[in-house]
Amino acid sequence: MLVAGGFVMLQVHARPFVRSGVETPIYAVGDAESAVAFANDRPVTKRGPIPLGLYPGSRAFESPREAREYLRNSGRDGDGSAVFELSGDFDLDTREVEGRHYIARTLLAVRRVDGEW
Repeated sequence: MLVAGGFVMLQVHARPFVRSGVETPIYAVGDAESAVAFANDRPVTKRGPIPLGLYPGSRAFESPREAREYLRNSGRDGDGSAVFELSGDFDLDTREVEGRHYIARTLLAVRRVDGEW
């Protein structure tokens, strides 16, 4: 029974949420593989938190500029990574943990925003 419950929980976690009427977009960084998938019209998702604190969720940013700065500061600039706008609202679908924002549910990348800083 516990295994079945865990499987259902992971299935819910894997399904991306798409909010209509986004007022404050969320931006996130995707690796080179995500950038290629998005360019080939394959869905790209950013994961929300995994229960029991195993993973806080993908980092969330209020602007493409903040996401780009994160890429630069983490040494990932130039490795094929990209900045994406997600299918949620920053004010409604993120949470702050120790001064950093993370997405609170799995979201879909809706557009690539490179160059918008």
